[in-house]
Amino acid sequence: MKQTYPISDFDVIYISYDEPNAEKNWADLLSKCPWAKRVHGVKGFDAAHNKAGEVSETHRLVTVDGDNTVRKDFFKQTIEIDEEEQKDYVFSWCGHNVVNSLAYGNGGLKLWPKHIIENMNSHENDVSEDGAHSVDFCWMHTYFQMADTFSDVVVNANPEQAYRAGFREGVKMSLDRGILPAKNRFLQQNHIKNMQRLSIWCSVGMDIENGDWAILGAREAVCLTNLDSWNHTNIADYDFMQKFVGEKLDKYNTSEKRRQRTKHLGDRLRNELHFRIADMNADTSIWFKSVYQNPHRYGVMITESEADRKR
Repeated sequence: MKQTYPISDFDVIYISYDEPNAEKNWADLLSKCPWAKRVHGVKGFDAAHNKAGEVSETHRLVTVDGDNTVRKDFFKQTIEIDEEEQKDYVFSWCGHNVVNSLAYGNGGLKLWPKHIIENMNSHENDVSEDGAHSVDFCWMHTYFQMADTFSDVVVNANPEQAYRAGFREGVKMSLDRGILPAKNRFLQQNHIKNMQRLSIWCSVGMDIENGDWAILGAREAVCLTNLDSWNHTNIADYDFMQKFVGEKLDKYNTSEKRRQRTKHLGDRLRNELHFRIADMNADTSIWFKSVYQNPHRYGVMITESEADRKR
C-alpha cells in the first residue's frame, strides 16, 4: 500500500569524518533542519552508516554526507512509498558537484530503510566473493535515483579532499557493477553514462579552487586501475588511502608539477585506453558548465536500464 510521507517525518543524520568543511556544513544543516542528528568520527563507511541507523528513531532516515550543503526546499518535499513492494528500497537524490557541475547520485542525499542501513555489509565489511561491494553499495541494494537535485557536493575545500574525490570517482566509474572489466573492454562494457561522467571528471574544473587536484585524482585513478593493475579495492581502506593521498600531495605540490602530471596521464588515457578526454583551462571549463545539461530523468524513480529502454 502506497503512503505519502513528508521528508520532515524522517530523522536526518549528518555523517562526517575528516571533511575540512564538515563544521560549516553541519551548522548550515542545523539552520535548515533543527532536528538533524550527527554521527561524527566513526571510521569506515559501513560502521558510520550502521551507527546512523542505530541513532535513528524513525523507520526510514535521510543521510547527509559531510561534504554536502542541503538546499532548503528539500525539507518541504514529500515522497510516495509502497511499504510492501518498496520496503527495502534506498532512494537517492542527485547531488550537484561544485567542481564540474555533474549532478547524479554521487554524494547526494539518501533515504534508507532503517533495517537496511543498520545491517549494511559493503566497503570494509564486503563479503562478496568478487569484491563487487567493496567500492560502492548501490549494486547490493534496490537503489533508485530520484529526479531532483537537492544538495551541493563541495569536495574542493582543500587539495586533499579534491584529489581524493576525483580519485574515488575515477575508480568507481572504471568498474562495471563493481567489477573491473578487462582493459580491452573498458569502453564497451562500462555504461555510456558512466563513461561520459568519468570523461567530465577527467576534464572539467580548472575554473574552481583545487579543481586541478580533482582532475589529477580522476585521471590517476583511471590509469592505475585500468592500465597499471592497481588494486581498486584499496579505496575502501581508509588508512591506506590517507598515506597514498598524502604522498601525492607532497609529490605534486606545485601547479606546474600538477599540470605536467595531468597532461602525461591524459596522453596515456587517450593513447593506451582510447578514452576521450579534454585538456581544458579555466575559460573552457566555464564554457562547458554553461552549455552542459545533465541527463534528463524519466519520472521520479528509474533505473539506468529502464532509461535506456525509453530512448
